[in-house]
Amino acid sequence: PWEKLIQDGKPHIVSYALRSRDHFAALQAAITAQGFAFEGPRAMGRVRPDGGAVNWELLTASGTPIDDALPFFIDWLDSSPHPSESSPKGASIDSFVVAHPRPAELSALFRKLGVGTPVIGSDRYSINLVFNTPRGKVWLS
Repeated sequence: PWEKLIQDGKPHIVSYALRSRDHFAALQAAITAQGFAFEGPRAMGRVRPDGGAVNWELLTASGTPIDDALPFFIDWLDSSPHPSESSPKGASIDSFVVAHPRPAELSALFRKLGVGTPVIGSDRYSINLVFNTPRGKVWLS
């Protein structure tokens, strides 16, 4: 589904991950309660430069009327240190919002799945992120 979003050859944010801390138990229950399906969990991992392991699982909801605008979900399992603790510092999120042609429907689905991402109306789907950096604000979409 991301091919359509990147056809123009320009960089885009095409999806985003939300963290799960319970091996997806609540999320899977919420997805199933809405009559939708999910794919996963899919185990993944890598070796850090220091030789330590980082392991995670991914889960995606499917079969919803607006799958294209849903995040995917990640559980970092027992990875230590957590990747956010070992990532480079210096930037922070100022704002994050999803724009969509069907904002009420997307917002309702987000609430049912426990997703707190803000949604605004727009003629096209996009993910809009503003970072605070040492050199000022950076806008990505």
